[in-house]
Amino acid sequence: MFVERKHGTTQQAAVRIIDQFLDELLKREFKEIKIKNPEKQWLGNKMNFSFTVKKGFKWTTVSGSITVDAEKVALNGELGSIARRFVSDDEIMRAVNEQFDKLFAGK
Repeated sequence: MFVERKHGTTQQAAVRIIDQFLDELLKREFKEIKIKNPEKQWLGNKMNFSFTVKKGFKWTTVSGSITVDAEKVALNGELGSIARRFVSDDEIMRAVNEQFDKLFAGK
């Protein structure tokens, strides 16, 4: 999955927004799923991330990278095959785009 959007702010501010959002997401408690083994690492303007999503006895790994440049933020991610059984690619893309809209609205 690849999503690229203009962020409308400075590169430093966009990095901070993405970093804070992912921290909050990985700490959030959800009703039916658990997030385990969260990892993220910034290397310059690129953050690599991964975490395991567990629902019942099933689990899958989500991993990818987010790159922030002077104008855009780009998400390149992989969902495990189990995740696609619960959520379609279109639904995932819609959710990611909506979240980017919220994060960078009015910037």
